[in-house]
Amino acid sequence: MNYVNIGGPVALAIIGAILAFAVPDALEGVDLALIGYIFMGGAALWLLLGLVVGARSRSVRTAESRTNTGDGVHVERETREA
Repeated sequence: MNYVNIGGPVALAIIGAILAFAVPDALEGVDLALIGYIFMGGAALWLLLGLVVGARSRSVRTAESRTNTGDGVHVERETREA
């Protein structure tokens, strides 16, 4: 089973949580809590897209070949997980 690379989204979520909950608003005109929430939302979206793309790449593929023999048509199917 292939696992999604979750290091990036986890790191982004941690940075976002630190900005949202642990850093006091010290910059005038910049809402660090909002930036933290945006980072956490981006991390969730990144993780979701990674899971969707990873699930699509693990789909089952079927190859079919037909051979015309004297008795009729011989069909051979090969199924494998990608």
